[in-house]
Amino acid sequence: MLHVIERATGHIVEVCAEGSDTSRFDGEDYLIISDAESHDPAGERYDVQAGAFTPISQAELLAQAKLARQKELLATVNNFISLKPDGTARYDTGLKLNLLQVSLKAARQGGDPPQAVLQVEAWISAVQAAYFQLKDALAAASDAAALAAVEISYDWFEQRYGINGSVLADPDVYASDLISN
Repeated sequence: MLHVIERATGHIVEVCAEGSDTSRFDGEDYLIISDAESHDPAGERYDVQAGAFTPISQAELLAQAKLARQKELLATVNNFISLKPDGTARYDTGLKLNLLQVSLKAARQGGDPPQAVLQVEAWISAVQAAYFQLKDALAAASDAAALAAVEISYDWFEQRYGINGSVLADPDVYASDLISN
């Protein structure tokens, strides 16, 4: 078996059969190791100094899993803020820019932003607060089971912050609601 190793980290990037094309890994960043035994990329790394494969510690595996879940959480919350369950826009970049423009216009005129803007700002702040609570819960997880127990799904956010949200319902503001103000 051929093992493609990232020199800087010792991570096994790819495991392939002898004779496979590994030319895309040419250069100083990678090391190609030929070994009769197949090694687990998720559980081992190559120690360049020792010249041997070594297991990754449970603590490091947990840290990697936490990082992966935090990335998943960020993608979920960004998707939730941007899209409704049916795939239509909720608060996409264009609408967020319209909200900002309406707020700035109101400030220049010495007034308060329209109620619709305040509702959306409060809703986004509440969703962001939930994101940070979940991120803290992921960071505090002491093992894989505790990490997996933290719910970070789109449905979790929809139940709490969607149109019929139990914590704070989406005010469901459209660009036309802002233009009329």
